Amino acid sequence: DAGLHLLLQIPNRMSEDQLIKAAREVGVKVYKSSVYYSNPFDLPREPSVLLGYAMITEEEIVTSCQLLETAWFPGGQAVPKLKKL
Repeated sequence: DAGLHLLLQIPNRMSEDQLIKAAREVGVKVYKSSVYYSNPFDLPREPSVLLGYAMITEEEIVTSCQLLETAWFPGGQAVPKLKKL
């Protein structure tokens, strides 16, 4: 798949499938990242998903991030700070 993607590791105790389902429920499509690993031992510690952003506006990116925060960190759960890789 061509395009621009961001790999997000989400430390909230949800599985990859739960992350995808929660995102879908708020209207944001994210993709499995595990399908790109041939060895299960190479998977990241925290579940991760791919977020595509090539065909959306900056405003849509901001809105999508706000929706994902609501879906993945409900009830005011603390959102972790971003880490540089």
